Amino acid sequence: MKVFISYILVILIWSTTPLAIHISSDDLGFILSVTARMTLGAALVWACLLILRKPLFFNKDSWRLYLAASIGVFPNMPLVYWAAEKIPTGLISLLFSTSPFFVGLLSKIILKEKIGFHRIVGMAIAFVGMAVVFSDQVRFGPEAVAGIVAMVMSTFLFSTSAVLIKKLGVNSGPLEQSAGSMLFALPGLWITWFMLGAQTPAEIHWLPTLSLAYLVVVGSLVGFSVYFFLLKNLSASTVSLTSMISPIFAMFLGTFFNNELFNPLLIWGAAVLLVGLGVYLGLVKRVMGFFVKKPPVESDITNSDEGSFTSDFAASKVK
Repeated sequence: MKVFISYILVILIWSTTPLAIHISSDDLGFILSVTARMTLGAALVWACLLILRKPLFFNKDSWRLYLAASIGVFPNMPLVYWAAEKIPTGLISLLFSTSPFFVGLLSKIILKEKIGFHRIVGMAIAFVGMAVVFSDQVRFGPEAVAGIVAMVMSTFLFSTSAVLIKKLGVNSGPLEQSAGSMLFALPGLWITWFMLGAQTPAEIHWLPTLSLAYLVVVGSLVGFSVYFFLLKNLSASTVSLTSMISPIFAMFLGTFFNNELFNPLLIWGAAVLLVGLGVYLGLVKRVMGFFVKKPPVESDITNSDEGSFTSDFAASKVK
């Protein structure tokens, strides 16, 4: 039950953070906003560790784990914040939903996992959806295209971090991993802020301040900790499935609170991309299985490369 609740929580947090990122950057600018968030977030998580009397470095491999996890913060997060100034927040969440493809490809290379035929088909379908989304955004000029490219790079970096964490297999608590990832990323963030002019705003309004506070507490302290908890208890592919659900909520929030408009071409592209993601993750096959009952074959189970969503949750109960 703890894993299931954490899974739902990650979906809700990932759905709301793109809009919060966009709002928090209004006064602070993208690089100061992300640097302030991670600095305050690291201080908050470290304070929690001190109160709970938990050491940050618990064995000799801790630094490797934190270094791998920090890739998901820097240079990943500055790319997300920069993209939020160029493209709608709902599109940011949609592009992030391609993370399972990167996780699958990197798992094949790094973890030597198999890639089944259905995953290849899913990637092909999703590529068509991405092409439709890209063609829709081209008409908004080079800034929109740059935002899409930044998000694709960000998703690749985030997926690389997730796969490297699984490869290391270091047994770490979620709070320790959250603190370590942010602390290891801070030098890169501060240096980047300084190199981009080290600008500070003359005035900060209440809404960007509230959004920054939300990102520090909910996005960093809670979000990172719950995400690392899921990575510890579920496969990387199952965790990446959260990105398939969050764009739906993110697009709704962007339309309702940020007056973002999505034309039919973008909606069709998003739908095709999500269908491709469903095929890739084997969801279409499982849905069809409800209508066409077939007794399981032992070889199908032992040779499966899908990383079953339901079996993953079942396995987490005995950990």
